[in-house]
Amino acid sequence: MQKRLMPIFRMITACSSILFTMTFIVVVLIESRPTWKSIQAEYREIALSQTTDAGQLDALRHYKHEIHQLELDDVDRIDRCITCHTSVTNPDFQQQPLPHRTHSGDILQNHPIERFGCTICHGGQGQAVDQKNAHARAADIHWAQPLMAMQHIQSSCGQCHLTIFTNSNEIQNTEIFQKGHEIFAREGCLGCHKARGVGGSVGPDLTEQGEKTKHEYSFANVAGEHTIANWLYEHFKDPEMVSPGSEMLAIKLDDAELAALVTFTLGMNKPDLPFDYFSVETLNEFKGQRDELAGETIYPMLCSACHGEAGEGKNYEQFKMGVPSIGNQDFLAVASLDFLEFTLAQGRRRHMEAWTPRFSGLQQNELTATALFLRHRRTIASSWQEVALLRGDQREGEILYRDNCSMCHGQDGRAAQIISISNADFLAVATDDFLYQTIRTGRGNAAMPAWGHLTSQQCADLLSHLRCWGPKTRSGSFAAHGDARAGEQLYHYRCSRCHGTYGQGDTGPMLFNR
Repeated sequence: MQKRLMPIFRMITACSSILFTMTFIVVVLIESRPTWKSIQAEYREIALSQTTDAGQLDALRHYKHEIHQLELDDVDRIDRCITCHTSVTNPDFQQQPLPHRTHSGDILQNHPIERFGCTICHGGQGQAVDQKNAHARAADIHWAQPLMAMQHIQSSCGQCHLTIFTNSNEIQNTEIFQKGHEIFAREGCLGCHKARGVGGSVGPDLTEQGEKTKHEYSFANVAGEHTIANWLYEHFKDPEMVSPGSEMLAIKLDDAELAALVTFTLGMNKPDLPFDYFSVETLNEFKGQRDELAGETIYPMLCSACHGEAGEGKNYEQFKMGVPSIGNQDFLAVASLDFLEFTLAQGRRRHMEAWTPRFSGLQQNELTATALFLRHRRTIASSWQEVALLRGDQREGEILYRDNCSMCHGQDGRAAQIISISNADFLAVATDDFLYQTIRTGRGNAAMPAWGHLTSQQCADLLSHLRCWGPKTRSGSFAAHGDARAGEQLYHYRCSRCHGTYGQGDTGPMLFNR
């Protein structure tokens, strides 16, 4: 039996030896001829076909296949990308396919590869010379910064040149990134997140978020490629699905806008580079130095995500706690500037956090500017120029007064709880302009709301009714002709007990309030 099987065993052994030897030879040949050598051979053939210069032809015939590298001492990197992308600076290769194509645009004029290399902008593992490890996008390659997808490459410009709050020149050829910046500025992202030291504290700081590697993200609930860009895209579409328990509101944008916002978000991180690689404006923002923001800039950037683009708020179906409508005209009619500014600074119970400079990074005068912006969103249906030219109807004014004013001021204007507006002395010094402005804007720090929705004719009718209680003066000003020193004494003995030594108010109202 054994004698019959021996020839078979010898045959199997011989075949196995031959197969092993052939495999070994193939592996040796492949390793001795890596892909980058084939790419350089292609480059040599293309270059030979495109030149007729004798010197260049001779140099190409003696072209040596070798690994090329950029030693970037300033940023402590070694980039070997040009081993395959040999023609990156050669203008004759603009129409060639990758990896032989010339770098697009004119960006290398201001970013020479001898100083910037490749991986600063494009990402990837610069010391690798095979595509898989150099691009580092495969799941089994644990490299912190894999090759950036071309659709998001403009985010790299933002890492050194982005200014979120400072007015500076737009970065050329970054339309997608700029679009993302516009979306970021209008969607109220900083209401929950901080960036460059400004914003809320409900969500993570976006500057620090941008510095995370893909291995710090959970892709358990993310469909598609496991990249930071795809994680952000899916998170913006459905935050709670990607991050269970997240209170972030879904952003209603189309795919192009979502991609632009992702590109912008990727560009907010601070790369580990020397200071002279950044623009001056960007460095200043990193240090907290920026232009002062106007109220109309702050509201969409910090408030609109919750309160809505027009201040319409959110009902209980949209958000379980509800969000007040701060653009509501009835609210703005009674919300004084001091109330708005106090609310911004101190916050409100539930989800409205305090926006004091200590917590938000905003300046005190920026809080005031935001409060003013909200106040100025009131609808004013009248003007003094129109009211002054109109003849009021006393009967119509009486009806308006009864329906809108009498519940506080009384039917005869002599309610005990507040100033008597039918008092003859008051009406003698109160001009029509003063009365109109009080009706139009209310009284600060008082219960008197603003009635800006009344038309010019209605205001004229109201003034006509008020004047029936006192002097018939419609305009002009009260001028006092007397002894100021004697008046000071009279004030001290007769008035200061209630109105305060300096008219600042005590049991009586403040007298120097405008």
